[in-house]
Amino acid sequence: MDTIAERTLQRFRFLKYLYEATRGCELEHVPHAEIMHGAALSEDDFKAAFIYLMNEGVVDGTRGSACLTHAGVVEIEAALSQPDKPTEHFPVNIIHIGQMSHSQIQQGTVGSTQSGTFTSLDLAAVAEFVGGLKTMLPQLGLTGDDEAVAQSDIATIETQLLSPRPKVEIIKESLRSIRNIAEGAVGSMAASGIIAGVAKLLGM
Repeated sequence: MDTIAERTLQRFRFLKYLYEATRGCELEHVPHAEIMHGAALSEDDFKAAFIYLMNEGVVDGTRGSACLTHAGVVEIEAALSQPDKPTEHFPVNIIHIGQMSHSQIQQGTVGSTQSGTFTSLDLAAVAEFVGGLKTMLPQLGLTGDDEAVAQSDIATIETQLLSPRPKVEIIKESLRSIRNIAEGAVGSMAASGIIAGVAKLLGM
C-alpha cells in the first residue's frame, strides 16, 4: 500500500480499533501487537500510522502501547457519528464497519463473485493451549525478535480471553503468528506440537 488514500485508511483503522478497544477511555493503553492485529496492519504500516497519529496529537503512547488523546476521541467519534461529513484527518469515502464478523466486502467490481469459509473458535481450548504453550515455548530455543513476538502474541491472546467480548480474529492472527515462529524452529519436537495444536484450533 502506497497511495495517500490507502495510508489514510490505515490510520483510520488504527484509530478506530484503538477507540473500540478502549471504549473511548483516554487513560487505557492497548499493546502495539494487539492494535496491529486488530487493525490488520503490517508492522511497517502500523509504525507509519502510529507516528503520523502521534504527530497529529490524536494518539499518545510508549514503546509498547498506545492510547487515545482527547483530540483523538473527538476525531473518531465525529467520523463514526457523521460518516457523510469529512473530519480534519479523514475524508467521507472511508468505509465504516461497525460490528462485523464472518463477512466479506467487495468494492468497485463488475460481474465478480466471492466465496469464503468461516470457522468458530473454541475459546476454552485456546486457553488450555496457551497454558501448555508457555511450557513449550522455552524448548524452541528462540532468541531476539522471535521470542519477543511470541511472548507478545501470547499476551494478546490472554488479553482477548479476559475480555467480555473477545475478538476472535485477533486471537486467530496471534495463533498464526505463533505457528509461523514455531515452523522456523527446525528439528524441535515442541515446535511440532505447537504447529499441530494451532492447526487443530484453527480447523486446518
